[in-house]
Amino acid sequence: MVYSLTLSPKTSTYFMAGLSYFSFNPKGENGVELPNNAAGKYNTNEIDYNGELGFRFAITDNLKFVVSAGLNFSNSDNLDDITLGLRNDYFITTMAGFSYTLFPNKDEDKDGVEDSVDMCPNTPEGVKVNEFGCPIDTDGDGVADYLDEAPNTPKNVVVDKKGRPVDSDKDGVPDYSDLCPDTPLGVAVDDFGCPFDLDADGVPDYKDKCPNTPPGVAVDDKGCPIDSDLDGVPDYKDNCPDTPHGMIVDSTGCVKTKSQKKKIEKKKMVIQQKTKKIETKIMPEVKSEKKITAKLQKKKIEK
Repeated sequence: MVYSLTLSPKTSTYFMAGLSYFSFNPKGENGVELPNNAAGKYNTNEIDYNGELGFRFAITDNLKFVVSAGLNFSNSDNLDDITLGLRNDYFITTMAGFSYTLFPNKDEDKDGVEDSVDMCPNTPEGVKVNEFGCPIDTDGDGVADYLDEAPNTPKNVVVDKKGRPVDSDKDGVPDYSDLCPDTPLGVAVDDFGCPFDLDADGVPDYKDKCPNTPPGVAVDDKGCPIDSDLDGVPDYKDNCPDTPHGMIVDSTGCVKTKSQKKKIEKKKMVIQQKTKKIETKIMPEVKSEKKITAKLQKKKIEK
């Protein structure tokens, strides 16, 4: 089993693990077989376990410099002709050299991933790629890091071609955190994407004709305090909230001149007089009805 990883366009590493058939023949310094080996006390052919870690440095497309180190585990304790304890023998190998490929696989975009397995064969030079040869996209938004102007976008957020979260109303607050996504163009907003409402009357500043309304005062759709009698003095200041239309009032909402007060009194008297006349007309009619009813009853009795 071999696992290979591209570190850069010219550098790669690999790890290998597996089994190997190993034949050995222990000898002494003079080349004579050691006693146990000579006596045939063990089998000099065995299956070993081994692992190797190495690095390849590309000089050209065909030529590479390779350095590696391996660890080999024997199935016996006989490699040195001495059996001692319960542990089997092992040995380490190191290697450094050059490798030359006669028929190399092509890598047209020079990203370190061969064309035969490269899913993104036209990657720009110098761009970091994954094991499939595609540019790294750290935040997984579909825009490669080398093109991404917002490389730490939260998961599942919709982005534009430059990797920036979409901001439909162009207020500077991306849609995924915008509580007021339909703000008109050019309107100043807070951190939540909503238009500022400095007097907190429920009407945003860009619509508010009375931007300094005191707290708690009821306002109309233009952000101005309600003035029920339309005398120019808002209800929260008006001491005379039912002033007739057209009267000139003071700062408290009450009639300003004596002549106007007299006019108001006259209007009240006229209303009262009309009410009395109506009552006067109704009373005789009621009395006459009573007389007629009495006469009819008397006639019935006489019969």
